[in-house]
Amino acid sequence: AAAGAAMVGGLLATVTKCRALYLPAEVVLAWEPRDHPPEPAGRFAIDPTYKSGRKGKTPGAYYEAEEDTRTFFCALDVLQVYPAAGWEADDVAATYASQDGPTLLWSSDHDWLQLVSPEVHLHRPDCSVRPRGVPPEEWRRPDGILVTPENIREVKTGGVKGLDAEGWLYYLALAGCKGDGVDGVPGIGATRATALIEACPLVVELVLSGLEGDAVAEVCEMNAQLTRFVAKAAAHREELQRSLALVRLRVVGLEVVRPDPAAEKIEALRMWLEGMGIWEMGEGLVACDGF
Repeated sequence: AAAGAAMVGGLLATVTKCRALYLPAEVVLAWEPRDHPPEPAGRFAIDPTYKSGRKGKTPGAYYEAEEDTRTFFCALDVLQVYPAAGWEADDVAATYASQDGPTLLWSSDHDWLQLVSPEVHLHRPDCSVRPRGVPPEEWRRPDGILVTPENIREVKTGGVKGLDAEGWLYYLALAGCKGDGVDGVPGIGATRATALIEACPLVVELVLSGLEGDAVAEVCEMNAQLTRFVAKAAAHREELQRSLALVRLRVVGLEVVRPDPAAEKIEALRMWLEGMGIWEMGEGLVACDGF
C-alpha cells in the first residue's frame, strides 16, 4: 500500500503540473508491456541481452503498486496504454508522436529527445537552465523546460549538448547507452560521438550504407583527427547497426485499457479527489492534441 501511495503521489504531482502548464485535451499514461512473451520479441529479439544488466524490481511490491496506480487513475477516466510485447513505454510515446496534430511528451528520458519535431514538443522536468540571451518565458517552466526544434541544441544532458533530434538518435547509436545495455561502437564515447555528428550529421547512415569514404571527406573538413573514428565505426558496422536498431524508438501496436475496479473504490476515490478540488484532472506521461 505504501509503495502504491508513493507511485500515485508521484504521478499525481506530474499530472497537476502538466495540466496547469499545458491544458492538454487528452492525457495518456504509457506503461511498460503487461505480458512478457515466451519467446524474445521486439528489442529483445534484436539483442537477447538488452537491459539484462539492470537490477530486478521487487516483484510483489512493485507490481502491487503498479496495479494500485492503474486503479487510482481509472477514477480519473485516464487512458492507459501498453505497447506490443517486446517494446516499451518509450515506443508508446513514439507511436503517439507519429500521429497527426500537436503532441506534448513529458519525460526526463534522453531517448525521447529523438522524437522532438515541429509538432512534437518534450517537457523535461529535470532541466531548468536556459541558454544565454533567451528570455525565461521562451524557455523555462516552473518544473523544467519545454524542448522544441528551436532550442533542442541548447539542451544538455549527461554532459552532451549541441544535437538536434536526429543527432540524439545517432549519438546513442555511436556512444551507446549503459543503462539499457547498448554498447555502441567500441572506442567511441560521448565526446567523440558528439564531435563526429557535428562534423558529419549523417555519419551513421553513411557508414551503414558503406559510404564511409564520403563521411571521412566531410569529417576531414572540420577535424582530420576524427577520421580514424569513422574508420572505427566502419570496422564495427554490425555493432553500430544493432545499436541503432535498439535505440531507435518505434511505432508499435498499442493496447488501450480502461481498468474496471470495484464501484465502491471508484466512488471513494472520487470523493477524495473532489475534496482536494482536482476531480476534473486527467493523467499521464504523454499529453495529446494541444500544447
